[in-house]
Amino acid sequence: MAVYKKTPNDFQACDYCKGPIYQKTETINSSADIYNLFSELRGKNRESFHVLSLNSRNRILDNSKVAVGSVNTVHISPVEVLKTALIKEAVSIICVHNHPSGDCSPSPEDRRLTERLARACSLMGIRFLDSMIIAAVGYYSFSDSGEL
Repeated sequence: MAVYKKTPNDFQACDYCKGPIYQKTETINSSADIYNLFSELRGKNRESFHVLSLNSRNRILDNSKVAVGSVNTVHISPVEVLKTALIKEAVSIICVHNHPSGDCSPSPEDRRLTERLARACSLMGIRFLDSMIIAAVGYYSFSDSGEL
């Protein structure tokens, strides 16, 4: 199996999976780390939903794009989110999606989905560390705001 290293501006995907393979040292320590990792979402004109699967030391096991939506919505179910985490044997996950409108404030649908994901993760024994919304000039972290 070939393993590719992540370079600062380039992700190279392996042949057998959809997402990139990361260096073992890439660790998520804060919401700012997540925001920087997903900087390419800032200018997108469609919503997309991503799941970071992490090991017990918050090192990235996988970064999966699980859905792409329209300009103001993306439909996602907890099954789609947890499927990736379970396959990668993740201890915890972080969910990330963008708001093409430029407003990073969570919608009522964002709040409901975050609650559903938190319950589903709890049932499956997976820590739900954060749900983040990325916009053109900022981000919203449910964890930083005390909602997770």
